[in-house]
Amino acid sequence: MAAAQTEELVTRKGTHVTSIIWKWFGFDKADVEQTTVVCKVFRNAIKTKSSSTTNLFQHLRQKHPTEWEQCSQLRECSVGSTSKDKHDHAGKRQQTLAASFSKAVPYDKCSARWKQKNESGVSILKVSAVQTTNAAK
Repeated sequence: MAAAQTEELVTRKGTHVTSIIWKWFGFDKADVEQTTVVCKVFRNAIKTKSSSTTNLFQHLRQKHPTEWEQCSQLRECSVGSTSKDKHDHAGKRQQTLAASFSKAVPYDKCSARWKQKNESGVSILKVSAVQTTNAAK
């Protein structure tokens, strides 16, 4: 076995390591910038974009069914367990527009911010009306 294959992999640096997937992936100690993700099972490099874990989940699902099952169970257990886990969206639903607008707090109509927003909206409408009129000619 080569030295790189027997060397222990290190975990991802940073405070945003919230995904359970990092249990099965890591980085070589020599990779100080942590640019190449390595599968702990096969010890091969996995292509990823930025800090996305999508390809890592796909790799685990396609290549390691036993580990994928463990991962899926851990993800189910962790849903809703912490408010810090922003990457695990299983079981969560996006608010409807009506619900979002019903929670909105209107600006005070006497405030400078309301006047600024109102003037901006009027300006946009004027420009749009002029463009529409010109296009119709």
